[in-house]
Amino acid sequence: MRAAIFRGVEDVSVGDVDEPVISRDGIIIDVHACGICGTDVHGFASGLLLEPGQVMGHEFAGEVTAVGEDVADIAVGERVAAMPLVPCWSCPECVAGRVELCAQAFNPGIGFGLPGALAERVHVPTAKVGRTVFRLPADVGYEEGALLEPLAVAVHAAERAPRSASDVVVILGLGPIGQLIGRVLLGTGASRVVGVERSPTRRACAERAGIETVDGTPGIAESVASVLGDTPVDIAFEAAGPPSFPNEAVGLVRKGGTVVIVSTYEAPALVDVASFAVTQKTVTSTSAYRSEDYTRAIALVRDGLVVPGEIVTGRESIGDIASVLSNLVRPGEDIKILINL
Repeated sequence: MRAAIFRGVEDVSVGDVDEPVISRDGIIIDVHACGICGTDVHGFASGLLLEPGQVMGHEFAGEVTAVGEDVADIAVGERVAAMPLVPCWSCPECVAGRVELCAQAFNPGIGFGLPGALAERVHVPTAKVGRTVFRLPADVGYEEGALLEPLAVAVHAAERAPRSASDVVVILGLGPIGQLIGRVLLGTGASRVVGVERSPTRRACAERAGIETVDGTPGIAESVASVLGDTPVDIAFEAAGPPSFPNEAVGLVRKGGTVVIVSTYEAPALVDVASFAVTQKTVTSTSAYRSEDYTRAIALVRDGLVVPGEIVTGRESIGDIASVLSNLVRPGEDIKILINL
């Protein structure tokens, strides 16, 4: 079967690989759509988390074509999305439901050690509905199914900061995850969400969903104040990535406010904590998702509260994967690219 294979830094090509072999506890999915994630782009550009020969891709949905003999709740022909993480399900974190903290969950995972979903078919181990595999409602298509993985990231991030309906939220960075966090917040009752982003295309995309936006180039605090005035910021999500931005986020929120770190950083990110003793601000972080975050993501899409397809700026075939990744390495206006198989 055809698959997108990582050969080395900035070297990905489509080639033939062996068909997946089903395990007793697994399923095989005929992939219909797979999203390109920022992690894929970083891996392509640097080799991060990838070894030569790795089939890439971890945001996917498709049709079940084979079911392992120990899998009782999934049938051939069902339309599903699946979690690419492979938790152990037995460590204290997994038992407590915090699968995103399982030491095994990411290593290996689908697309990172295990064959990925930028392929005609993919194997999902330890398959169980509601835990690693999620049925798509009749009115949710495969493209939306492929977007459930980043949407689950956004759902989990949004819940890392306790909030009320009156809270004012600022998001630094309106890439795919920042866009989806804003939509989740508005879809679950946030009163006001402001996004800080230089790209006019990304700002326009966010504004169509009801997110207020500012450029931020003159200065983040000044730009936010230009739309909020003296209204205090309750919560800030840092989803842009520059190492200086966590400190910018801390400076934005009111006394007692919360900052959620969504980004990963290529250099140490410094935060001036000198004022924490008198402002009682909270800085927390977020990582991936839990099974219930997928379930909540599906409900948000099914009920029309979040339309993840709004962030899609391109649809390509698997044969175009090398040029797609090469283009995404360079700063541009794209938000989310989907590969249709």
